[in-house]
Amino acid sequence: MSNVGSRWVDGNLEFYDSETGTTILKIAAGTVLSPVTKQTAVASIATADAGTQTASYVQADVQAIATLANANKAKINAILVALRAAGIVAE
Repeated sequence: MSNVGSRWVDGNLEFYDSETGTTILKIAAGTVLSPVTKQTAVASIATADAGTQTASYVQADVQAIATLANANKAKINAILVALRAAGIVAE
């Protein structure tokens, strides 16, 4: 975030891109901001790391890959929900 600056313009606080001068966020004078709250913890995925596969895949291997992909999707979606709830990313 080294390229983000802040400035006061007509009593309003603005955050801007210091390279282009473009306003990123403007907070109007008198605006009361909600306090930042810590989001709930997101647990790490507990699936074991995959080993080197030397033979052809069997159905159990394919199912393990699908299970891991689904777990990753669920964790990524949980992270996105938390970021949206914190107002860090938009829908």
